[in-house]
Amino acid sequence: MSQIVPAILTDDKDKFSYFVQKLKEFKCDWVQVDFADNKFVPHKTLLPDDIDAFVLTNLTQKLEAHLMTVEPVQYFMSLYQLGFQRVAMHWEAVSEDVDSVQTAKEYGLEIGLAINPETSIDEVKEAVDIFDYILFLSVTPGKQGGEFIPEVLNKIKEFKNMHPSKEVNIDGGVNATNIEEVAEAGVDKIIIGSGIWYSDDPLSAYNSLEKMID
Repeated sequence: MSQIVPAILTDDKDKFSYFVQKLKEFKCDWVQVDFADNKFVPHKTLLPDDIDAFVLTNLTQKLEAHLMTVEPVQYFMSLYQLGFQRVAMHWEAVSEDVDSVQTAKEYGLEIGLAINPETSIDEVKEAVDIFDYILFLSVTPGKQGGEFIPEVLNKIKEFKNMHPSKEVNIDGGVNATNIEEVAEAGVDKIIIGSGIWYSDDPLSAYNSLEKMID
């Protein structure tokens, strides 16, 4: 069964603290924090070195990072020190040096491979076994609130047929209008940002989405 993972994406420390405070009310197992460097994508958020570790102590959930950055390896130590347990990085950022992502293991981090909507499964097939999980992007990465790309679901189904035991997650544009279809595709985790935070009542929005796939 799919589970929902709320996502935080912001360039504002006060907003980050607000999101963390609100998440104390959520009965979810995981929280994803998105990081963008304005190089890999045309948008900048807080980066791991900008985060106050004390703020994160308010969270009871486990933490996974989504690095929309060039040279993701430079952030592994900071993520470990902040208490993150997983980190996903983009194929386009590591394809020339896949072995470097293994350094995350030295910090006890599980590693995920993020795949852009336009990236084919064939492009990543040789590297799949290196990663603990796969994160399919269903929007063009960068700024929260992008439009869902339904064709990604076909790619997920194809991948699941090829790798039935691999954890598969989806991130981008999921909301009340499409979450049931997304869950039916067999994903393990559904990462949701704008579908929760753009609501007048984020907790109610999260609970409603949970009921739709329960």
